[in-house]
Amino acid sequence: LLIYGLLGSSRTLAVGPVAIVSLLVATAIAPLANGDVAVYVSLALTLAFLVGIIQVAMGLMRIGFLVNFLSHPVLVGFTAAAAIVIGFSQVKHVLGISVPRTERFYEQVLYTAQNLGATNLVTLAIGLGSIGILLFFKQRMTRVLLGLGMSPAWALSIAKSAPLVIVVLGTLLVRL
Repeated sequence: LLIYGLLGSSRTLAVGPVAIVSLLVATAIAPLANGDVAVYVSLALTLAFLVGIIQVAMGLMRIGFLVNFLSHPVLVGFTAAAAIVIGFSQVKHVLGISVPRTERFYEQVLYTAQNLGATNLVTLAIGLGSIGILLFFKQRMTRVLLGLGMSPAWALSIAKSAPLVIVVLGTLLVRL
């Protein structure tokens, strides 16, 4: 990742695990790993290797056209469902509660709703504050900095640094 950051062709390309792919991998291998981290890593590597072989084989056979048969509503539905599952998977962290891992999404939603009383208020405040800072940086920071006379390039760079600001503030807050 560091090498791509230095030598890559795009300054805005995010290289790393993609949320939807991570969700699919976790869904496929979590029931087989039974909580054993070594088995989990081994299964993830095996799955990645097998998927790579399948992709190379499909490329050599030139059958990528099959993707054209996936309709737009199917892709939109998949993406929307993945966004809901990924978003909800973060709620337990914002609330500061422990939610057991289940294979059914609705069971996690029910468990979370039933245990809202166990919410850690400090964790909730940090989580909501972080979300608020991210939204402020995204929606208003550029205008505020431009209003203060900062150059557009610097204002945009600072506005895009919100995740870094959150990490630094979070680290400082935890160290207190």
